[in-house]
Formats: sequence, structure tokens, C-alpha cells
Amino acid sequence: MPFEPGIFFGAKNLGDTSQKRKTALVLEKTKYGYQQYISDLNGIDTKAHNNDPAIAMAKVRDWLRTTSGRKTIPGYSVLNAQYQEFLDNFPALTHALGFTVDNIPFMDFLNLVEDTVRQQIQ
Repeated sequence: MPFEPGIFFGAKNLGDTSQKRKTALVLEKTKYGYQQYISDLNGIDTKAHNNDPAIAMAKVRDWLRTTSGRKTIPGYSVLNAQYQEFLDNFPALTHALGFTVDNIPFMDFLNLVEDTVRQQIQ
């Protein structure tokens, strides 16, 4: 199986000082599940989300807060409320684009998410 973040980890381990300061967050469904299919992550502290969006958002939020040093990243309850609002509006948003929830192309879905986030941070 190919290891897509291989260039990142190679640069981090073998690159100059700026490359060595880079950080990454690796999420997985269950802790150490990666060991079944890719040994290249051995030694990386992966974060398990148990297929729960709230846990995944919390892991990403905490990583961004720590890594970026930004103090304006919303807390868990705000993120969960915004996510629920997106889910509630998702059928109407997809319908307005001429799709259904079950057949929206990934790029259109991604654009919806980006537009929603952009509106929330203004």
C-alpha cells in the first residue's frame, strides 16, 4: 500500500531546520488500526476518532490550537453546534445544487463545507 504522507515525513526527518519543525496529525478509526495495513506509521502518535465526528473535530481542534498557537479557535460545543447546523441544512443545500445527499460529488460537497465554514468565521 502506498504511503501518501511519505514525502512529508521524509522531509521532516531528513530536511533542514524548517522542515524538522513541521507537525502532522494522523487520524484513524481505532487506535493502532494502521498496524494491520501500514507499518510506516510505527512511532507516530496517531489519534483515534472511533468513527465519531465529534471526537474527530475535537482532535483536529486541539491539534490546530496547539500547533498554530491561535487563541481564536472555537471550543467543542461551538464546533458541534455548527456541525449539527450544517447537517440540518445539508439536504436543502444539496437540493439547491441539483443533487441529493446520497449522490453529491465530492468536490461539490467540499465546496459546500468551505462556503459554510467561510460564512461562520466572518
